[in-house]
Amino acid sequence: MLRLVALLALFPVAASAQAVEDEAHRLDRLRTEQLNKQALSATTKRDRHGSDDARVDYDNARADYDDARADYQRRLARWRAQVDACNRSIYEACDRR
Repeated sequence: MLRLVALLALFPVAASAQAVEDEAHRLDRLRTEQLNKQALSATTKRDRHGSDDARVDYDNARADYDDARADYQRRLARWRAQVDACNRSIYEACDRR
């Protein structure tokens, strides 16, 4: 019986300790939520700006590729014309250049 009384006497102390811990936990949670919102805002801003930069980089790379591809097609057409001329016995065209 004495054990039960001693146990019940400690119960309000444990409950009040829990309430203090809950308040500290609540403040930590609120601070964490605030930090997460700030981080999300910074990340969103970075990604928005980064996506603009990435788009410009992509467009530049695509333009470079298109230029290189057009140059390749021109050189290929010249080479094919040279081979065709060589096959038609225009021997000057047979020289490798």
